Amino acid sequence: MRTIRLTNSDMENPNKALVVFSNSIAEARYSLSLPTQKLLHFLISQITYEERKQGKFLNTLEFSLTEIKDLFAEIGRKESKDYKELLRKAVDELHKNYIKQEIVNDKGVVSEETWSWSQYTKFDEGNGIFIFKFNQEVSPLLLELKSYFKSNLVEYIKLSSKHSIKLYHLLRSNEYMKNKIIFNLDELKYKLGILDKYERWDALKNIVINPSFEELNKNTNYFFEYETERIGRSIGRVIISSFDKTDDRACTRFVRKTIETFLKTNKIKNTTRDIFNSLSFSFNKEKETLYIRFKDRKTLDDFISSQKGVSTEAQAYEIIDKGFVTYGIDNVLKTLFRDQTQYKYSSVNYIKPVKKKQTSKENIKPEEEETYLDMHTLDELEKYVNQPDVKINQEDLKPIKGFGLTSSQAEKVFLAEGNKKIKDRAIELLKNGTSKLDIPTELIKEYQNENIL
Repeated sequence: MRTIRLTNSDMENPNKALVVFSNSIAEARYSLSLPTQKLLHFLISQITYEERKQGKFLNTLEFSLTEIKDLFAEIGRKESKDYKELLRKAVDELHKNYIKQEIVNDKGVVSEETWSWSQYTKFDEGNGIFIFKFNQEVSPLLLELKSYFKSNLVEYIKLSSKHSIKLYHLLRSNEYMKNKIIFNLDELKYKLGILDKYERWDALKNIVINPSFEELNKNTNYFFEYETERIGRSIGRVIISSFDKTDDRACTRFVRKTIETFLKTNKIKNTTRDIFNSLSFSFNKEKETLYIRFKDRKTLDDFISSQKGVSTEAQAYEIIDKGFVTYGIDNVLKTLFRDQTQYKYSSVNYIKPVKKKQTSKENIKPEEEETYLDMHTLDELEKYVNQPDVKINQEDLKPIKGFGLTSSQAEKVFLAEGNKKIKDRAIELLKNGTSKLDIPTELIKEYQNENIL
């Protein structure tokens, strides 16, 4: 066992610090105040790779009280001047407010287990230090990661409601990460720990649901939206959709829809709305940057030709930028991305790669810097595919060419694939009417994760 003394640099980069939970956290019941929850997430972000690998807590964390003050200031607590009192309350909560979880054995018998978050804490005001060690009993939630989800600490830092945090845990758990998640109303309230509150839907919507969704959409790396269904005369179900902001298509679709709704509400004419609806959006969470571009070269060229005195892509984006301010779209974007997000215009050739998926606890390591490819069409694949020794059987190309590709394009698809699995997927995409220019992008996004490319 060793003691880790944290430095200011550990506190200053919440964008890279990872908070990793077992999916079972969504089923755990506990009640912590908001500042205590944020302190807990910071402590969790300090769990090491070696601890997850061995499945036990090896380290004791030690902070200076100055660092704790900085943390409470960072999470936006007005009471940060009274950080010592906040810390005392947090220490007390982490020790006394138990986690409860139902465990079902092989025979289907349900039992309830109760744990404390902390094994040992020390608040030494005289020496100006705070010491914390996790209770080994909570390892099923934090270390035993057969299935898990991970988030950046920055996603939790600015959330101002404990309901937002609990809802985020619930929606990020892998078993719930589908296109649409359906909850009966009482089920959702139970999972949020508010079953005996907010009997009327209007109260639940205005006090818990809407504020939480607004916060999550702005501060996390996901977008969420919901719709409701009636059972009889009352609202009985909530259907929640989630979208990864780093998925270019999902990000573009959600941002466009939000902008369109805003412009339509403000009675902006159709031709103006169509211009903003022709933009694509790509979010890089590591660089906290939203890249904005025209969706394709033809759309860009058409826009340039429609504008007097405009002849370059840079000039086109200057006009778009002015339009963002004129029509208030810049304020719309501020409701969808964190305050520190930068906005940049990029070439229509820009495509962002997808990282390899994490499949086990051994893979949970600091995320690497992304490399950006400047790739847009089938022809441009030639720059990135270098397999001169591969001999192509022309018979293998027939199914691909049969859907309208030239021999040259079919060869590039085949080479980019490298095996039958991806070739079959290319054919499937073509059968479903996918644009030919989107095929390489789809292949890269769907199969780079499996180390095929």
